[in-house]
Amino acid sequence: MDKFKIDIDYGDEFRTSVTDGSADPYTGIRIVANDTYLYGTTDRWPKNWVVYIVNSLLEACSQLVDNDKVVITNHNGPSYFVLEPEGHSKIRVTNVLQYDGIDDPSQRLPEAESDVVKTSSIIDESIRTGEELLEQITDCNPELTDDSDIELLRTNLEDARLAAKQI
Repeated sequence: MDKFKIDIDYGDEFRTSVTDGSADPYTGIRIVANDTYLYGTTDRWPKNWVVYIVNSLLEACSQLVDNDKVVITNHNGPSYFVLEPEGHSKIRVTNVLQYDGIDDPSQRLPEAESDVVKTSSIIDESIRTGEELLEQITDCNPELTDDSDIELLRTNLEDARLAAKQI
């Protein structure tokens, strides 16, 4: 299997936050690699700043194409999403629960969920989610169209699309 999936809860909490002017709503998000829930569970949507998380994944796309390791800080932890190359076309994605485990896998807690997916799966899903998130925010509150977080999201989407063409 090579499935990477990002689910965002676009329900009432999301819409209220965006309508009230937040370009980076703090709402439920789940991240799944194959059948492994890296963040959240089948029935739990932990809250996070979703534009930050998606922007970070989009920014990582060119590094992943270059077969570089990427670390994304989860500010709602703190924990870290560590994306490590496994060969030339696959990435191990791990939700590392402490700083020492970023560079030393032996320091990772047994609870650190991890799985391997194709690089293209991460990039494609990050782009899909970024496009969906951009549409949801700007449809809900068109005044946020020129917000700096939204402009960064657009820029990162373009850069990720270019990275996707290099695979």
